[in-house]
Amino acid sequence: MVLIWKGRNGFTLVETMIAILILSVGLFGLFTAFSNGPAVIRRTADISTATKIAQDAIEIVRDSSFAAITGWGTFSNQDFTTVTGNTTQGLANLNSGQVLLSVSDFIDSNIKQVSITIQWVGAQGQTFSRTITTLVTNGGI
Repeated sequence: MVLIWKGRNGFTLVETMIAILILSVGLFGLFTAFSNGPAVIRRTADISTATKIAQDAIEIVRDSSFAAITGWGTFSNQDFTTVTGNTTQGLANLNSGQVLLSVSDFIDSNIKQVSITIQWVGAQGQTFSRTITTLVTNGGI
């Protein structure tokens, strides 16, 4: 048995309310995505910059002699620049950015663990950091 409704030309109030609710949820999602977009882009750029700085600093460490690395200990960005004779490019792009270098014995005095940490303050005041760690041996790899 098929029912055919004759004379029905419009939407009911319930159908209209459901359509408005679905449209509102979709528009709210789009608004949220667009309003958070610039902050996400900035944070991603900061992470990329910090990673690049840490990778450059690790390369400086790898180019240094084992004897020089042994005497380093722990340094902040200014000391790190003085010891290595190189500046960390891009650090000025990070709000309150700093490089922290830490050298410690790994298993014995012939293997050193070197950690480079880049710290910075995000746009909304949160502190972020990126760390890269490598091992350096007295006899090479």
